[in-house]
Amino acid sequence: MNTKLLTLFTIFILHVSSSYGHNFSIKEGYAAELITGDLINPTAIQIAPDGRIFISEKSGTIRIMENGVLLQTPFLDLDVDEYGERGLSGFLLDKDFDNTGHVFVYYNVIGQNHNRLSRFTSNGNTVIPGSEKILLDLDPLNGTTHNSGAMRWALDTTLLVSVGDGLYTEKPQKLDNLFGKILRLNRDGSAPTDNPFYNTAEGNGKLIYALGLRNPFTMDIHPKTGRLFANDVGDQAYEEINDITTGSNYGWPIIEGPIIDQSAPDNYKDPIFTYDHENGYCAVVGGAFYSPESSTYPPEWMDKYFFSDFCTGNVHRLNPETGIIEDTLIFGAHNISSLFVSKNGYLYYSIFGYGPSQVYRISYVGNGTPFITAQPRTEMVSVGENIEMKIEITGDETLNYQWYKNDSPISSGNSANLILENVILSDSGSTVYCKVSNSLGEVISDTITLLVTSNKRPIISILEPTTGTNYEYGDSLYFEGSALDPEDGTLNSNQLEWTIFFHHDDHSHPGLPSTSGISKGAIYLPRVGETSTNVWYRIHLKGTDSKGLSSSKYVDIHPITSSIDLKTIPTGLTIALDGSPKTTNYSFNIVNGNQRVLTAEEYTYRNDSLFRFSNWSNDSTDNNLTFLGGDFDKITAHYSYVGKYIQGEGDGLTFTFYENINFTEPSLMTRIDPVIDYQLDYGSFGWGMKNDSISVTWEGSILAPVDGEYKFTFEFDDWLDVSFDNEEKFDRNWGGEESFTVDLNAGEQYNIQLNYQEAQWIATIKMFWEHPYQSKQIVPQEFLYSKYDPNITLDPNKIENLEIFPNPGLTQIHIYYPDSQPSEVKLFDIKGNLIQEKKLTEEEYKNTFFTMNISKLSQGMYFFQIKSKDKIHSGKFLKK
Repeated sequence: MNTKLLTLFTIFILHVSSSYGHNFSIKEGYAAELITGDLINPTAIQIAPDGRIFISEKSGTIRIMENGVLLQTPFLDLDVDEYGERGLSGFLLDKDFDNTGHVFVYYNVIGQNHNRLSRFTSNGNTVIPGSEKILLDLDPLNGTTHNSGAMRWALDTTLLVSVGDGLYTEKPQKLDNLFGKILRLNRDGSAPTDNPFYNTAEGNGKLIYALGLRNPFTMDIHPKTGRLFANDVGDQAYEEINDITTGSNYGWPIIEGPIIDQSAPDNYKDPIFTYDHENGYCAVVGGAFYSPESSTYPPEWMDKYFFSDFCTGNVHRLNPETGIIEDTLIFGAHNISSLFVSKNGYLYYSIFGYGPSQVYRISYVGNGTPFITAQPRTEMVSVGENIEMKIEITGDETLNYQWYKNDSPISSGNSANLILENVILSDSGSTVYCKVSNSLGEVISDTITLLVTSNKRPIISILEPTTGTNYEYGDSLYFEGSALDPEDGTLNSNQLEWTIFFHHDDHSHPGLPSTSGISKGAIYLPRVGETSTNVWYRIHLKGTDSKGLSSSKYVDIHPITSSIDLKTIPTGLTIALDGSPKTTNYSFNIVNGNQRVLTAEEYTYRNDSLFRFSNWSNDSTDNNLTFLGGDFDKITAHYSYVGKYIQGEGDGLTFTFYENINFTEPSLMTRIDPVIDYQLDYGSFGWGMKNDSISVTWEGSILAPVDGEYKFTFEFDDWLDVSFDNEEKFDRNWGGEESFTVDLNAGEQYNIQLNYQEAQWIATIKMFWEHPYQSKQIVPQEFLYSKYDPNITLDPNKIENLEIFPNPGLTQIHIYYPDSQPSEVKLFDIKGNLIQEKKLTEEEYKNTFFTMNISKLSQGMYFFQIKSKDKIHSGKFLKK
């Protein structure tokens, strides 16, 4: 165990550089690519076999990045308790995700004060409604922090889960609870019988794998060795990286950091690495082993452990054998919440923050000298065939290639690809390598030994399935084949190798991993998974003779498909297909046997009418209708008329911010907030605003969509006064939850005003409503109307050419103005509606530029005004 202080880490930072727009530096030769900047509080990253990037958010959503685009519809959207550190803490895709569609999620249950581990089933890019299977409900918490919730698969496919102490300092050392533990579960939530305390603990205690931890926020497992490291966030003294082994005790709360003179508990194990809180270090969060299937980093990174500190934003490379920091990759990327290494060798990390949060990918670009990213490879060939190989490389300037055979240059070997045509038997045993150079240096590839034989390749026969075979999901796919070799005769089953791939559009997923020792077999084709009809299975058979010469063959089989017409009575209502809304009438194609879900909301509207779901045309009254492709060719959802419904067109409530706690003028900023839904976790309400000792008002009106009794609920701290329809409803100190009920008439607007005071620390203010046709939800924007005059306009012909950078912008822009001491900034949409107003502080108007956060704006053109003593400057920019 190494306890060197992180004050020494900077000596390992070599050639650190920074790029515009990044608030951090990165080691020379590496580049940080922004994957997405449109997240809120990301907590974990996973990548599916097909390349989709899954990212969880603390608020209860899991988002998908597909083909470089962040999908608008969440993969999963859970109601969670996100107060303090609570929320959706972690998730993990199933080891067999392509076939099962399962995802495991650790979250805090709203209104129940405990964390839960559940398994959900997905179909395509969304979770199937109603598919949650609760695996474990943990005990009630003692506070809002120390939840943990990291998950990883052990090599034996059991599930490892980290659980924080929940602010119970006395419980991590006891086996009668799960706080401060690493758990090990079977996939169904049961306890493996070889868990270390299976025979001594009671109930859920049988799940305990290791104990004595405080807040193991993240952890990772080495994909080849199975070594498990957990990052345990410390208290006042030390942060720990612990090497987790079965039955070990890591000392909390008896020992924090390395043991000194404390009395150690049974099976105590010291951390492999610790550091203190000097020089801004505070919490060890992200952690990931670098052991991908293919590496894109230099060899010295392989099998090392990355970890990050939340406050400094430094990402270090730890040698897991020596416990010594060897290098620093990133410096100053504050608020990193997770690290993840992809199978193709990239490090991803997420930035945590209430405002726009990002995910980055780190690539090795080299220092300009040639760097090999993929070595040349070849296989045995038969006399008269060609040998093909290639090298993949990065480097500045023009790269010069020269291939060598037996140390002599090959005249045609001057590119990344090499073809040796019509080889002869004497070529066998020859050596081939490649030199690549530029003006900065040279690199030499691995040496390849050519293998040439006079043998002929085996002849492959696939007996089953035959060309033209079709399938339905839920079938068993049977396969059988053989190989006849000209020299060896019929090859035995150990010389056969089967692989099956499930193809979708232009990519594929594993169906059967490489399997030898059989001449026939079968796999089950799962009903849940890909929903596209442009799919097929490709069955490969490879045979290798006694000399190592091989050949292969494949057969494709395609699905049986059908079409379904989806209707509603009355027509034009919305039905969700696998969570994705569809307006009827709607038709879609489906693979027979594919399990899908149609969801009819209990209440829905069309134009000015409200309807209630009655039943499906197959007589089912369940809102969620699970069905298989081929069950029917048409289905209708029947609704009955309930009454009048008025759809709003609101813009939100007028937000006014004061830099004091007593609403004392002048205010600092006025804008429109689309909804009242803030959980700031020590953050501020926006750019240029301080966090504590402030006050805010929200004013405007609320439109009632239907007749009936409405219940309004407010979650808040520290103080809130609410007036509704010109009547004060409550005035409460010290936060909590407050509600009132009122009878409202459809189509009428009612005045509302919220006066909010925030003293210090966490700032929370949320406004919910519910009525007979709507369960509890944040009051939507379309029913909130601000106090702004919507007719404020700008003349686009009088826009001045102020310097704006970047333009177009994604998350923020910098506006450079010619006059000093501007007093306020106003922001307008393309229709001329005033959407934000800010009075500049003395510190801000001393500068000659102003930075504006535009992350929450929709795409499009915007105008702004900057007012100084004697004139108004105008400008425009484009939000990407």
